[in-house]
Amino acid sequence: MARLKPSDVLNIENLGYTYTSEVNAWGDVRKRYKKERLGRKRSAKEHVQPLPVSEFGTELRPLKEPIRILVQRPKTSRSKQEKEDDLEVLVIDDIEYEHGQHSSFDVFISKPIEGLAGPDYGDHAAHFNRLPHFHIKKEHHSERKAQLELGITNLLDDIDAETSDNLVVTLVPKQGKVTIGGVFIELQESDL
Repeated sequence: MARLKPSDVLNIENLGYTYTSEVNAWGDVRKRYKKERLGRKRSAKEHVQPLPVSEFGTELRPLKEPIRILVQRPKTSRSKQEKEDDLEVLVIDDIEYEHGQHSSFDVFISKPIEGLAGPDYGDHAAHFNRLPHFHIKKEHHSERKAQLELGITNLLDDIDAETSDNLVVTLVPKQGKVTIGGVFIELQESDL
């Protein structure tokens, strides 16, 4: 029986293993995405009608149909170092949903066109989903509250919205009764 030396395992071919080198398919996804997004053209027949959009306000809003909100950013045109130090976070506050009911909605973000929203919702940023929990007695907790925080720093680069003062956030209901208390963007210190 031959003895193994540490130098024998430094070369994998000596161990009888060979691997084919493959290109990582996900390595250039962002580059391809940007090319596809910029390459999309509308036909001459398609008339693009921008839609008016307003700020959220101070009152609770039920999410019965898609809501489009103009959200002001805390700072624009941030440097690479600023992006690494502070993350830009979209906060959807005071999300109320009924206990024992499945509640969900989608969040889309887009760049405004002169303060107006484009015809599509924009880029999908997240999906909020709450499943019913039956182990908690209903009389104690008839309505629940939650908060959704989404890091959007990279998404802003993808949609070329880094210089925009505002963003259009679209909330699209999927299931259940949901009420939203507020939507805003804040800078949070990065843990990295």
